[in-house]
Amino acid sequence: MSLRYPPLKALRAFESAARTGSYVDAANELSVTPAAVSQQVRNLEQYYARRLFTRYNNRIVLTDAGSTIYSSLAPALLELAHKNRELLDGPSAARLVISVLPSLAQTWLVPLVTRFSALHPRIGLHTRVEEDPVDLVRLGIDLRITYGNQLYADFAARELFRDSVLPMCSHDFAARHPQVNEDLAQLPDQRFLHTVWGDRFASHPTWADWFRHRQVARDPVIAAGQQVSMSSVGLEYAAAGLGVILGQQRLAEPWLRDGRLVALTADTLPLGQSYYAVHPHSRREPVLLDTLLDILPAKTRHTNA
Repeated sequence: MSLRYPPLKALRAFESAARTGSYVDAANELSVTPAAVSQQVRNLEQYYARRLFTRYNNRIVLTDAGSTIYSSLAPALLELAHKNRELLDGPSAARLVISVLPSLAQTWLVPLVTRFSALHPRIGLHTRVEEDPVDLVRLGIDLRITYGNQLYADFAARELFRDSVLPMCSHDFAARHPQVNEDLAQLPDQRFLHTVWGDRFASHPTWADWFRHRQVARDPVIAAGQQVSMSSVGLEYAAAGLGVILGQQRLAEPWLRDGRLVALTADTLPLGQSYYAVHPHSRREPVLLDTLLDILPAKTRHTNA
């Protein structure tokens, strides 16, 4: 039985329009007119007897049918492009593209990459440092390390770890402010450092959460102290003696190990969510990706198939 293909030229126009969100941008990419892109999309809609796009604020948005087609089409075209490049330019060196949150890149990721490179020196790693959300398919990303997986529900996900926070500061700060060891609630508001991730990721415990966990009536005024939006910056501020931070235990390991920071208690408070490794179901380099996943500190493996 012969294989039946959809109109390939129409698929190419559809993929570009879906990825860019615009017939004009797709036309520029394909070196044709917007009308030509629109016509090719209509051809594909007629072929499937489904509407693939709807307009929203001068942009085009995928319908449910369009999303279903695009989720299968984009990885296939990306794989075809890579194979085409290999045929034209010769085999390229094995490489994985990792996308990671800034704080994890500065702390947790470095020893893992070092270990992976020592075990597999012939495999290149390209690390992208960026905030969520990230278009994994369009950017050719093999693995995304993120906080929570709600933004990547259509991808395979592996739970890595759930970090916890606890008060920490520099030895010098502790020496200058004996309240941190005697009664932390007596520390002036100005000496508390606050990690504020913003509304999208509002599950970082606050000092009010910490004192409530300890059954202490204390709520430091956030505006009175230093505020940071990145966990690793908060750790650096604390190490510089600017105050006491609710530092993430896992991320702070290098600071705690070399004495730049000291933990004020062994009692911890967990973050609202876990960190995850997510990747497309259709993987460019399945063996290499499994090799990398094997060294990550997995808690539980999940696959949203």
